[in-house]
Amino acid sequence: MKTRFITILLVILVSKVFAFAANSGTCGDNLTWIYNSETQSLTITGSGNMYDYESVSSPWYYFDIINVDLPDGLTSIGDYSFKGSHITSISIPNRVKRIGYNSFDGTALTSINIPNSVTTIDNEAFYNCSELSNITIGSGVISIGRNAFMLCNDITSIKVSDKNPKYDSRKNCNAIIDTETKTLIVGCQKTIIPKSVTSIGENAFYGCSGLKSITIPNNVTCIGDYAFSSCYNLTNITIGNGVTSIGDAAFYECKALTSIIIPNNVKQIGSMAFTECESLTDIIIGNNVTKIDHMTFWECSSLTSITIPNSVSSIDVYAFYGCKNLKKIVLGEGLTAIGNNAFSSCPNIAEITANMQTPPELNCSIFSESRFSKDCGDLSKIQCFVPNNSLELYRNSDVWKSFQLMTKDSNKK
Repeated sequence: MKTRFITILLVILVSKVFAFAANSGTCGDNLTWIYNSETQSLTITGSGNMYDYESVSSPWYYFDIINVDLPDGLTSIGDYSFKGSHITSISIPNRVKRIGYNSFDGTALTSINIPNSVTTIDNEAFYNCSELSNITIGSGVISIGRNAFMLCNDITSIKVSDKNPKYDSRKNCNAIIDTETKTLIVGCQKTIIPKSVTSIGENAFYGCSGLKSITIPNNVTCIGDYAFSSCYNLTNITIGNGVTSIGDAAFYECKALTSIIIPNNVKQIGSMAFTECESLTDIIIGNNVTKIDHMTFWECSSLTSITIPNSVSSIDVYAFYGCKNLKKIVLGEGLTAIGNNAFSSCPNIAEITANMQTPPELNCSIFSESRFSKDCGDLSKIQCFVPNNSLELYRNSDVWKSFQLMTKDSNKK
């Protein structure tokens, strides 16, 4: 047993010595690297493509790196190459064609200049570079991957070469726009959306904590999924009259947003579109919206009243869950279905105006005290105004009959 223990100890010690000594090696078929611990510098020499790595598998990942020197002959920066390093600047050689997946993920870069030789910036290449303030995109880039600059919260300047055939930053708008589709794919706190843009792309402003106000022009028809999600300091947004759809979680966690007007041309509001907009007090929903999707206004805790337009036929599950200060609800005449827990954990509801001639079927979970409860609670304390000729229908309908029912004429007195 003692011999076995000593053997295991020696193996551990030897492996640690080799791990410590491995401050150089290969990182491509014709590339080598060496790390200098005194200067905290990584120097790569040679030519050709770097190897691609998986997450934390680059040979220098656990070194404390603040400087990287890349060779002129480098043609590709591998996946996850410098993820998590402390570099504040990098000079990308003029022969590089590809910047790999997550290659600079979480670094301390403050600016980045993509040379004209680069054609591809892969997914999440500069993800979570929270100190990045300036981006310059060269003329050769024809592919920018998903979330390439996501969570780069401090960006104030974005410029695309005038000679780029695929992307542009027209009129110095401080954004990256897909020229052909007219889709804004990357924005920042200084972005002014040009009138020629027709859609805001998925995650375009995700996590842009410096964004405080934005105007979406009338030519925009679509706001993509998560487009303004987690813009914590966004207080004011004007949505143009041309918008017809608002994507899933488009304004999720916009915690400072106080009011929103959804134009009449909007037909679709995605799930979780305004989830946890905790300062939202005023919402006007346009009269062409047909459905309030699940969790659309989940935990909008400052909301005190809501009017559902006549065009809406269904309110999905958890749509207004946790709106703890919601007091007054007006339901449009076109409503035919209300999903489970749609108004759960809304303890202060005092008044409902139901404009439907025929009461839609309800179950107790819709107004339950929590999402885990099936108990309706005391609905008799809630005044419910219904159409004059429908009072008996409501009195004979499960759950509805538990409210303090009265006709709308009573509300006028």
